[in-house]
Amino acid sequence: MLTEIKRSKINGFGVFATEDIEKNTIVEECIVIKDTIEANSKALPKYRFIGDADIDNKEVKFWIILSGNAMIYNSAEIIEDRNLKRMWPYKDRIVNFITTKNIKKGEELLLYYPWK
Repeated sequence: MLTEIKRSKINGFGVFATEDIEKNTIVEECIVIKDTIEANSKALPKYRFIGDADIDNKEVKFWIILSGNAMIYNSAEIIEDRNLKRMWPYKDRIVNFITTKNIKKGEELLLYYPWK
């Protein structure tokens, strides 16, 4: 296993490398759960967001929740400091998390959330 969950200095818990991980490595594939909670609901505000997909050549937007460690990845302060990105193929409702740079053992894996 490439990662583990531990306490983070950034926010609560985070996802950390258990070994050195090379750039462009898929560290996780998560199932995308289409959210049926009303759009203006305050339920799960940190864990749900708008996703989009190309269905029958038409862009569709809907609320989604991600499974697995995707619910725990913290955000880098600026986009250049992230070491992880999401890839949204939506094939079989899967999202991939891929490293954007080499990550050292013990380093926290960080996405970038512009809305944080």
